[in-house]
Amino acid sequence: MGRVKAWIMDQEEKLDEYVWYIVSECETFEEFRKKVWDYILNNNLKFVGIYADDTFTRGALVDVWSEYNKEKK
Repeated sequence: MGRVKAWIMDQEEKLDEYVWYIVSECETFEEFRKKVWDYILNNNLKFVGIYADDTFTRGALVDVWSEYNKEKK
């Protein structure tokens, strides 16, 4: 595997960890989405994998939000 691909995969993993960490600190989906998107922009990760497009990001985050809230019950 090339260096760039390895770096991108590492960034995706860090972002995924952040998403699952921060979901527990948010009271609404919009707060959750904003915190994740701010993290993406502040860490220059807009190009990383599934989070590269806000439309897809919203869909992926809906899945995380739903799963987290289902587990909470």
